[in-house]
Amino acid sequence: MAALQITDDQIVDLVRQLPPATRADLLLKLSTAGRQSRTEIRTRMERRIREVCRERGLDWDSMDDEARQDFVEDWLEED
Repeated sequence: MAALQITDDQIVDLVRQLPPATRADLLLKLSTAGRQSRTEIRTRMERRIREVCRERGLDWDSMDDEARQDFVEDWLEED
């Protein structure tokens, strides 16, 4: 079965052709899905940061902002 090839501009044009209520519903659903995805990513990253801190004998929750920033910068440089 052939896959449909459609550009971003074509999708935008199609969405603009929807009735206003349908378009609003679609945009709300997309926005909600994006927000949920960002929340899930943030939760996983926070869990991972705390885990790496524990592995190194550190406590993320007791660190001040500067110590946290230094830790994350050092951690990112390792990869």
